[in-house]
Order: sequence, then C-alpha cells, then structure tokens
Amino acid sequence: MDSLKILFDVHYLYYWPHFAPIWRYLESLERPVTGYATFSTKDTHDAQDLTRQVLTGENLHILHGDNEEQRLEQLKSTEYDIAFIGASKPGFEIIRRQSKVVCSMSHGLGTKQAYFKDSPRDVDIRFTEGPEHHRGLRKRYPDLQTELVGMAKMDPLFDGDKLQTNALIRENNVAADRPVILWAPTFYPSSLEKLHKTVRTLAKQTEYQWILKPHHFTYFPRQWRYKRQKRLVQRLTRSSNNIILLPPSEYSVLPWLKIADVLLSDTSSTLFEMVALDKPVIRCDTYGVRWNHKLFPRRLFKRRLDTDTTGEFTYAINIESANELEGALDQALEDPAWLQDGRSETIQRLFYQLDGRASERIVQQAMELLDT
Repeated sequence: MDSLKILFDVHYLYYWPHFAPIWRYLESLERPVTGYATFSTKDTHDAQDLTRQVLTGENLHILHGDNEEQRLEQLKSTEYDIAFIGASKPGFEIIRRQSKVVCSMSHGLGTKQAYFKDSPRDVDIRFTEGPEHHRGLRKRYPDLQTELVGMAKMDPLFDGDKLQTNALIRENNVAADRPVILWAPTFYPSSLEKLHKTVRTLAKQTEYQWILKPHHFTYFPRQWRYKRQKRLVQRLTRSSNNIILLPPSEYSVLPWLKIADVLLSDTSSTLFEMVALDKPVIRCDTYGVRWNHKLFPRRLFKRRLDTDTTGEFTYAINIESANELEGALDQALEDPAWLQDGRSETIQRLFYQLDGRASERIVQQAMELLDT
C-alpha cells in the first residue's frame, strides 16, 4: 500500500497545535503516512529554529529554505495526497496545484476578522469548530463546502490525560496550594501594555501565582512595537518571583488551561478555549492601540475585531480598566460557578462535540474526498 503524503502549512509555530492532533491520528492508522511541513521564512531566525525543532520532533519532513523563493521551490518538489492549511498564505497556489485534496481550518477561534478573511475559497473543504462560525462562513461563502466537525486543537483536553500537566507543574515549580492565574495576552490589540504594572503589584501583594504566556510575536518580535512588548515581559518577570514566564518552547497553551484556575486575556481566542473547560475567564477590554486606531477607532473593529459573531456572549468577567482587575480575580476565585450559564451557552454556540474526536472526523472526511 502506497504511503499517504500529507502536508501541513504551519506558517507560524502557534498554528501547529491545531494540526498536531490530526497528524497524530493519521500516524495511528494502519495505512502508512509520510508527513511534510512548511513554515514561513519571514519569521525571526530563532523562531524558525524552534519551529524546525518542534516539527522535526513530530517525524515530519521539513520543506523550507533560506528565503521564501527557496521554500516555494521546495513545495514544488512533491505531490501531496492531502494538504492542511490554517490560512491563505504565500505558497497557497503551489499547495493547491500540488495537492489532490486541500483542507482549510482556522488557526484560531473567536474575536478576530481573520477567522473569515483568511479562509481561501479555492479549497476542497473548510472545517469549522462550532455552529456560530459555521453559519458565519456559510453566509459569507455559500459556494464553499463547509463541514462542522469540531476543533481539533481541543482534542487533547478531552481525550484522556495526554498533556503531562503533572510534569509541567513540577518543572516550573507551580505551587499546588495557591490559586494559579494564567495571563495570555495576544499581540494586537493586547492587554500587556495596560495591565503589566497592575499585575506586577498584585504578584507582590497577593497569594496568586501568575503564569505568563505571551503571544509568539512577543517572544520573537520582528517589529518595534512587539520588541517593546518583549521588554515589558522581561522586566515584569524579573520584578517578581511570583510570575512564571513560560519559555517559547511551551508553544501550546492547552496544558496551562488545564492547570490554571482563572484565565486573563483580551482579544485572544484562548478565552473560548478556557470557556470550553467551564473555567472562569476575565476579559480585559482595555488594550494598547496603534495611533491610526486611536484616530479612527472604528477601523479597529471593522477590519480586525469580530464583534458580530461573539460580541454579545456573556461568558467572561469584563474589566475596562486595570483598577478592576483585583476585584475581578477575587470574584472569579470565590465564585467560579458565576457566569456558568453564559459559558454553557457559549460552548453550545462555538463548539461542536467536545469529545476528543474532531481530528478523527477531519481525517475521515478528507479521506472520503481523496477516494472520490
């Protein structure tokens, strides 16, 4: 039996947790599979080295180069049975031409317009995670084959104990007897600039233990605005032994969602991933904004944020200033069941069958397309 050739267009390392359960399910099949992965050469060199290390460790053949031209030439070197992409990125036309079946899914979920804008229409199938976004895609792209399968990234949270959380707790000296707050700010618009001073104070004055999980672009900044974020993170974690900065190698937030008691975030889809575990989340509604969005605030919501799909959900404790953070944390920890009805409604609307089998459904539908 010929080996199936599978391509993952990873682009940035933070896409990989969406693909990893799919690849692991493919590897479990009796049919032999050969996996390939490609990622952007426009990321920083350190980020590319880490991405290569992670993907090589997953038994994938790397299609890359010193620049985008070389990478695209590598993509042309092989024909693929099935390709999985997380967004419409450079090289898509080659992937389309070289692949029998092209499957698209989101590299995130929730608050940003990229969920809809980054979805190419020239694919064979677009997988969706839940009813709300499924309806949104069908409305925007009625001719695109769209299938409701669930969110593959979430499979490890609902498929046994595969995240090795006990080992992570020991390795990072996480105290079991104190509340754990996971702060996962995205890169833009981010709460990092607005909350770092308050978090530093709370880390010194309260018993909370902080886990800081910045975005990939904060770890590996290419632009001056993200270099400033990285400096803020470094100063913040040096200021207190009570703030644990996760290393870039901890690229997946999933085990930390399981460990944490409360999640603090802003416009990151991590908010909804924590909601799926029915745990309290605090959504910061104040964040650093670029000058063009300060002058023209409507552009931020029209071009970047998606308020139509998720804006009315009552799943989180919302704070509009840093002064409200301590009270929100106290409320979340003292009454974790508060807003449980809102979280339940959000789960029903954003997720389909949180059963650890989304990757299995994705592979089965992709294989059916391949056999037709």
